Amino acid sequence: MNSDPGDLKLGHLFRATGLAPKEVTVIRHTLTTDGMTRALGPNLLLYTREQVPGNKLGKTPGRIWLNFLATSGRRARFLTVFENHGEVLEERTGNRRFFDLRDATVKSSHRHRLVIKWTADTVNWARSGPQVLAMPVVEITDPLTEPFPGFDSIIVAFKELQAPRRRQSSRRSCSLHPIPSPPSGWPS
Repeated sequence: MNSDPGDLKLGHLFRATGLAPKEVTVIRHTLTTDGMTRALGPNLLLYTREQVPGNKLGKTPGRIWLNFLATSGRRARFLTVFENHGEVLEERTGNRRFFDLRDATVKSSHRHRLVIKWTADTVNWARSGPQVLAMPVVEITDPLTEPFPGFDSIIVAFKELQAPRRRQSSRRSCSLHPIPSPPSGWPS
C-alpha cells in the first residue's frame, strides 16, 4: 500500500482497527428503483444476505462485510458492518444464496461518517479486503450537515452564534468568526 505522506487509505483504517484484509469483503450499494431503495435502514441486512450464486462476492466471501452506499461519482459513504457466519445451506435455492449475517460493532464510530473513493470500475460492487487497501479516504465527517442558506437568509440568535456547531458548508462558503458579545441594546 504505497501512498504519499498524509494520504489516508482504507488499508490504514484496517490496520488501526485490527481488521485482517483477508477477512474483509467491501460492498458498494447503489440506489436503484428496483432494489436498494426498499432496503435502506434496518432492511439492509435482509437485502444484503440474499445473493445470486456466482456473483462478485465469490464462493467464500470474508467474515466481515463493510457496506458502503454510492453517493456521487465514485464516492461511497460507509453504512454499517455485518459479520458473516457463513452461507445458510438449508435456505439455498437454484438461483439464490442466503448468508447468516449479523450486525457487528467493528468500525462503528465511522458509520455514516467515512467516505471513500471507489475504484474506476464501479461495476465491481464487491471487493475483497486486499483489493481495497489503497482506496483513498475522502473524508471522515458528520453525514448530516446543515446546508448554508445564503447570506440573505441568515437569521441567527446570539445564543445560536455562541453554540458550538458543525456547519461544513458554511465554513466553505464564508469565514465566520466568533462574536464575543452583542452590541449594547441588542436583545439576547
